[in-house]
Amino acid sequence: MVKNVFGGLSYEQGAAQNDKRRSTSASIRNSNRMSAFGSASRRQTVDQETHAHLRKMTIGLIEVKKEQVANKKIEKIVIGGSSTQRILYEFLPALNIIIQLCVLCNISLLIMPHVEGARGMVARNANLISCLEGIFVSAYFVEFLIKVFIYRWAYFVESWWDRIDFILVLISIFDICWPVYQRFYGQQQETSADIGEAADIARTAKLLRLLRSVRILRVIRALKWVKKLEQYITTIIQATRHLKPFMKLIAGLFVIFGIIGCSLFGRILPMQFGNMWLTLFTLLQLLTLDDWFEILQEGSVNRFNPSSNGESINKLLLIYLIAYIFVMSLVFLNLFIAVLVDEFQVSFEQAKYKESASASEQKNFLMAIDNMNLSEDESDDEFSSHDIHHKNHTDEFQEFVEEKSEAQKDIHEWYFKVLPALEKHLFMFEDHFATYERVVDEAIQQSDDLYGMNS
Repeated sequence: MVKNVFGGLSYEQGAAQNDKRRSTSASIRNSNRMSAFGSASRRQTVDQETHAHLRKMTIGLIEVKKEQVANKKIEKIVIGGSSTQRILYEFLPALNIIIQLCVLCNISLLIMPHVEGARGMVARNANLISCLEGIFVSAYFVEFLIKVFIYRWAYFVESWWDRIDFILVLISIFDICWPVYQRFYGQQQETSADIGEAADIARTAKLLRLLRSVRILRVIRALKWVKKLEQYITTIIQATRHLKPFMKLIAGLFVIFGIIGCSLFGRILPMQFGNMWLTLFTLLQLLTLDDWFEILQEGSVNRFNPSSNGESINKLLLIYLIAYIFVMSLVFLNLFIAVLVDEFQVSFEQAKYKESASASEQKNFLMAIDNMNLSEDESDDEFSSHDIHHKNHTDEFQEFVEEKSEAQKDIHEWYFKVLPALEKHLFMFEDHFATYERVVDEAIQQSDDLYGMNS
């Protein structure tokens, strides 16, 4: 056996040791890679948990801000408003019930002329139905005036539903006033107007009849009392703010594909790509994947192809259609749906946060009542002076709460919610101030020690 000059080992033993070192280093590298992968996955998990926690905090802050705005609105009415405002504010729940009944009856009257079996009854009782519609519109207008008197300009600013109600009230007032205008002033204008003015009046009447047909939108008033439908509609309205740049991009791509289609296929497909408007309508039709193969067949050259024994296909039109369908229908439409789904998820999380917050508040309130019922000395005497005193305070608190109106109860509830937050912030302020004093004292002591050493 040949010995190594330097180590005294054979070449076989040295090779074995080198192989062992290489395998050890390889296993160390693999373990390092696995540990790095594990740390990366742990960091990713921590990042996801942090993102979820921040999302919940953001939703909570948004809900707290909404609650603060609502409480400020109530406080402005109950504390800063007049006695008439407070009385009307307490009357609002009963007024909402009356308006709900009016809306349901009004919807029934609007549907009856389109029901085949009820048309005769509607024709016979046309005057009665007109009077009922006038009563309903008057009720809507009175509701609008009461809310404007209570909330002032905040009625038009803070809620989408209130703005929609205002628009519907204006449409309803026009629906009532226009027949009266036609009855008293229409005949005079027809006898005194010339041909041009008569044409203008006819066009105006046609436009106003078109506006009058939108009175069926009163059905929307019935939707705001259905909580789930209100949540869906509000979520869709809020999603439009995030969809504005997305819709601008889609509109730009529509125009680009329209110009390309009109310039390339206007001669061979004049019914689909003859001008810009026809092209945009065709693209809107293709967005639903409707009749795209028929357009391809009509735009292809129907001549015999000896090589394939079939009909030749317009490859440029095929590429155009596939590119448009892929980009617009498969990509952007799915992105549009993803944005809506994300908005709905946020809305559901907000609703879940409200439910959990109300449940926790109720639980804390019940725990506070249980703690109030416990005596400090935990004695077995059921009629001790402490229990009697505690019972008297509890009875006084219940009487105090029962004597208050709903608006005052809301204000007191908001006040009792704010008190713990104030105590928490006061505690944090005192803790920070104490820390600041300790830091200042330590700095003074260190400077004194340093000055003593130098002296």
